[in-house]
Amino acid sequence: MKWLILSDNKDVIESSQRFIIENNKKDKTICAALELKSLSANKKNFRELCACIIYADDEANIPAALGAGLSSVFGFLAAEKVNVITNIKLLYENPVFGKDIAFSCANPDNLLEVLKKKYNKISDEASMRLAKQKLLDRGIPYTSDCFGTYIAKNKPDVVHEFLAAGMSINARDDLGTPMLNIACRNDNFDFVQMIYELGADINAISEDRGYTAVMDAVWRGNEKITKYLISKGADLNTINKEGQNNLILAVGANRESLVKLLAENGADPDVKDMMGMSAYNYAVLFKKQKLVEILTPYHKAL
Repeated sequence: MKWLILSDNKDVIESSQRFIIENNKKDKTICAALELKSLSANKKNFRELCACIIYADDEANIPAALGAGLSSVFGFLAAEKVNVITNIKLLYENPVFGKDIAFSCANPDNLLEVLKKKYNKISDEASMRLAKQKLLDRGIPYTSDCFGTYIAKNKPDVVHEFLAAGMSINARDDLGTPMLNIACRNDNFDFVQMIYELGADINAISEDRGYTAVMDAVWRGNEKITKYLISKGADLNTINKEGQNNLILAVGANRESLVKLLAENGADPDVKDMMGMSAYNYAVLFKKQKLVEILTPYHKAL
């Protein structure tokens, strides 16, 4: 990320630059004298900035033209939500933007103290802002629905930009579907693993079908994802909007290996759906002898 340092004090420039680079070698500093031509020359960098340091040795006697130029630049930085560390009262006491983006300092030593104290907060907020800006520049709205769309499309680069921009891993699309479910519905094991490891609620229920992530994996017949979610503690006895649990879905699709996997890991074969039928009942009704044999040891005869 880029930091712009504007000052007429050489020590301020050098100490600020040294601190920034020591904290993150990937950060870049753009240093310039505090004068009107520097403001004009660096306009192209304003939108890409992490933050800006503006320090005047003689803050009380800034020329009127430079003061007006600084006020204009400050307004632009505020519009882009770029933080400013400054000793110039004209800026940090700005009644419109001052409290939102400016951190005041009294002298060079105090500037370094403020920089050390605020560095992580400034950097984290800037990372999210710049990632969000990158999405918008590509014509991608920063919404949870779009986040879900790019998970479904298997676009890791865009998904990571959403995460960098601060999108919650527990966000839902416009239909109320959790991101973990979307990954399951698209058989994307890598995304399932990543989303879970980032803290997704493994038992969140979708608003459309009333499915948990593992139910979507079972519905898709994806044994790899089902095994993974079971290993992470997924609830196998959640009931969907039709009153079905995982075993009923697996029996209905005649998926022997999934029926065995679910039964062995605690899925109840006797939970009844809205028709008053359980997974075991369906296996018997449709003469799925192999499924009946798998479920019999777990079936509680009435």
